Amino acid sequence: QVWDLPRPYVHVLPNAIDQALYETEPGWARKHVGRQLVYISRPERGLANLVSAGGVMEQLARVAPDVTLFVAHYDNTTPEMAPVYERLWGDALRLPNVKLLGSLSKRGVAELMRDAALWVYPTVPVAEHEETSCVAAMEAAAAGAVPVAALNGALPETLGPDPARRAVLLPYRADGSVDTGVYTRAILGLLDDRPHWEALARDARAHARATYRLDRSAEVLEELVGRVLATRSRGPRLFKHLFYQADARLALDSMDLGEAVLPYARAEAERYPQ
Repeated sequence: QVWDLPRPYVHVLPNAIDQALYETEPGWARKHVGRQLVYISRPERGLANLVSAGGVMEQLARVAPDVTLFVAHYDNTTPEMAPVYERLWGDALRLPNVKLLGSLSKRGVAELMRDAALWVYPTVPVAEHEETSCVAAMEAAAAGAVPVAALNGALPETLGPDPARRAVLLPYRADGSVDTGVYTRAILGLLDDRPHWEALARDARAHARATYRLDRSAEVLEELVGRVLATRSRGPRLFKHLFYQADARLALDSMDLGEAVLPYARAEAERYPQ
């Protein structure tokens, strides 16, 4: 829709995460008792709704001061975003229940998520940022950190099917703004109801472990490539190209080229017996 591409030219390849970083089973009781929240996306995508005056963390400080938000982010601030980030860091530092962690490695993110009860993402309206795949949501689910996020873009698709089994996705106000009061109540509801939280957390992790896999992404891509080559590039010309590009296995085994290339194949086999 965005680029006005013909639908037959578009194929969806599933995104994935490094499952090896999430092999360790979380300590479910410790995660819930710890009452830790995590934000790891770009700050401009929704951190203001958590740390600005009147935001979620200020509301939580009044009613649940033991709930802590940990913030990590990319280390690539652009000059035009520097004033925005400085304001957000200042808002975060004034709050006793917010901890700034700076830039973390992927392993550091996995360890942070493993200790967190919730991944919170009150992202700005779709008019400002439309979520596509959201690797952060995948990482949170794999670590059993229940996503509490906006009903934005492809987040429901990423966390689906039936995302309500493993996440809390909250709608925007009629004017497109984020209702921080709704987020605060949703967070408290999960932290005060361990059976419900744990059911969501375990389902999120099981779904992530089964779905966000690099081998699955590779299989989909290989199937697509094979199908496109098989349907659009039959004949000796493709065989010769693949053979001289040292892709003899694909040339000889994967393609249904028919009788037309057999004489050429035999000649090449005699020329290069190895």
